[in-house]
Amino acid sequence: MSKAGSSQRKIAEYLRRPKTFVFNTLHDRKKSETTGHSRKTATEDGSAIKRDSKKDPFKVSKKIRDELNLFVSFRTVQRRQVEQALSDKRPRKVPMMTPKHLKARLKFAKDHFD
Repeated sequence: MSKAGSSQRKIAEYLRRPKTFVFNTLHDRKKSETTGHSRKTATEDGSAIKRDSKKDPFKVSKKIRDELNLFVSFRTVQRRQVEQALSDKRPRKVPMMTPKHLKARLKFAKDHFD
């Protein structure tokens, strides 16, 4: 209707919607303007972070940053991981196996082998 020459007021009356609704629909700001701070990493950097994180999920973000020679903080690397539904994982801390545990485990395996 707006291309046909109708005013926003006429369109709003016809649609029975507020004038601001018509204005916001016709002037979609998300397509024309970007807001906020510019990104410190390029799209290629995000892909490299994702690839590195998937290859070794236990690699921490500081190591990823250093290996990819990124000049950003490790928190930025973590944010890129979160955006891609990834995160650096930490291995669970468990006590080391004692010789007693090893013997018991070997005995169990021999007893339950077919």
